[in-house]
Amino acid sequence: MDGIAGPNNLKQAMKTRNPYCLLLLFSSLLCSTGCGPSAPKDREAAKAKVLREIGVSSEPAQPAENPMALKAPEQREDQSKDANAVAGTQSLRTANPQPKKKVSTDDPSANWITADKLPRELWEVQYLGNAQVGFSYKKTAVAEALGSNYFRHELDSRIRVSVKSTPLEQRIQIMSIELANGELKEIEGSLEIGTSKRTFKGIVNREKLKLTTEENGRRTEKELEWKKIYRGPFAVEQSMLRKPMEEGELRLLKYFDPLQGQLIDGELDAKKYIPTPTMLDGSQDLLEVRSIGRIGEGSSQSLLWVDNNGEGLKSFVQGNDILSFRSRPIVGQIFKTCSDLRAVPSLSIPIIGDIEKITGNFSDAESMTYRIRHKTEETYPMFTDKIGQNVKTVENKIANITVFRNAKELDPILGTNSTKNLAYLANSDFVPKDLPAIQKLGKGLIAADKALSNDSSTSDNAKACQRAIRKGVKLKDYDIQIRPIQLVLKSRNGNCVEHATLLAAVCRSLGIPSRIAIGVKFNGSKETPAMQFHTWVEILDGLRWVPMDSSQEDFSGALDRVKFRDSDFNAANPYLELLEVYKLLPGLDIEVRPL
Repeated sequence: MDGIAGPNNLKQAMKTRNPYCLLLLFSSLLCSTGCGPSAPKDREAAKAKVLREIGVSSEPAQPAENPMALKAPEQREDQSKDANAVAGTQSLRTANPQPKKKVSTDDPSANWITADKLPRELWEVQYLGNAQVGFSYKKTAVAEALGSNYFRHELDSRIRVSVKSTPLEQRIQIMSIELANGELKEIEGSLEIGTSKRTFKGIVNREKLKLTTEENGRRTEKELEWKKIYRGPFAVEQSMLRKPMEEGELRLLKYFDPLQGQLIDGELDAKKYIPTPTMLDGSQDLLEVRSIGRIGEGSSQSLLWVDNNGEGLKSFVQGNDILSFRSRPIVGQIFKTCSDLRAVPSLSIPIIGDIEKITGNFSDAESMTYRIRHKTEETYPMFTDKIGQNVKTVENKIANITVFRNAKELDPILGTNSTKNLAYLANSDFVPKDLPAIQKLGKGLIAADKALSNDSSTSDNAKACQRAIRKGVKLKDYDIQIRPIQLVLKSRNGNCVEHATLLAAVCRSLGIPSRIAIGVKFNGSKETPAMQFHTWVEILDGLRWVPMDSSQEDFSGALDRVKFRDSDFNAANPYLELLEVYKLLPGLDIEVRPL
């Protein structure tokens, strides 16, 4: 999944005059124009479409004309208390003069949250156009070892970026220790883009912030003047929650950006409440706030949408076209798991041994044996030996696995009346057997197959569905994502996981218990023979589990694959089950054994 374009390296990223914007209203780090998106031909049209959908003008946000440099909060304390005078001298100038703003400064003395409301966990997902490109997770909890008035903040933000057309992952991790009012005590974290990494660590002591950074083995140290009223990287979120903003309010604050290693002059410009689509409870009346962060002449801007309690539900960075939504935990967890999946270096394992045996015609063979070694893990617990394959340990990290053509072994746990069979007939998000389109498809495929009769077996009916789906849904390269079945049917193509979930859903709609097998499959190449990550279906015909694979032509038996595990795929996040197998693949060596 291609995402936003990132800087060529960390040095460029950190030196850009348009800084990374740590406007963490939704507990995510929003990039500034320093990591702008790629520019395909239809980019402007797509951008305008997104802006229209979220109710924002297609004209980019512009810095104020001759903007007045923001003063630190303590420098403003001696200014006149007259709100009109302050508004008249510090409001942003624009070509079209706006009504005077009610100018306020963030109150650093008040607590933004109390310990009894912790832990606080927030998930967010990011989109570029219609594509999910990132997620963020933030947790705030009491730092028990330090006392009830000390809070620990943790942020993990990952976004897929494109550097010179090469997809990479940008990951930001931040941990800070703060008082209940947001006063910063310690901070550490890292920025990673691909294989490049920069770390930072800071501690506040005697009105100084001592900051240490390290990149490519080079260590640098510096000190910043620090006032107690300065805040850490989560200042915007905390300010909103400490005191929700009013329509027409202009709020000023100053906070630390650890990626730039600089203090930010922040400005929150509240507009008005407008109906706004969200991912939580549909459309809501939310306050639109323009957030600007400045370092010297550089600035970054974003739009924020918050409810009347100050909770941020949505944001949009106009320089990068990144649209972020507060989400339910499961949505963020799914995207996090996908990011973990992408981090696995390889899903292909070269194989050696009697390759001719697996590349040739083995239609008469009833079994195939593979010797599998793992560099670090014991092999026996990795593989199931309930159905279709026999696992024999040679050494702790070596096993011989014999696979049988049609699940020769009977499952000792399941029987025709097993209550667990209900899980293999269930309707779920990823195997939606009750979907009208699936119900119609299943009945239609059976009715259209002239080779079937009233006496046809469960396997015959399932094979008819397998053949029809293979003919009607083209196999596409595996790309981690599991799309909704409606999109698979509409596009008439799917990867191996999508093929498996579609076939399982159709079989379940016909009353055939079905599950997803997760493992590796021979790639069919004599030149570069390898086993690759793969999924397929097993259906229960009486007491026998029979393999089915609609992604393969003329599939008649499972001798070219090894199964790690199987799943009903009814969990809210089945990606976790894929991840368990993914993690094992880079350490494997596979050999085809002689008969």
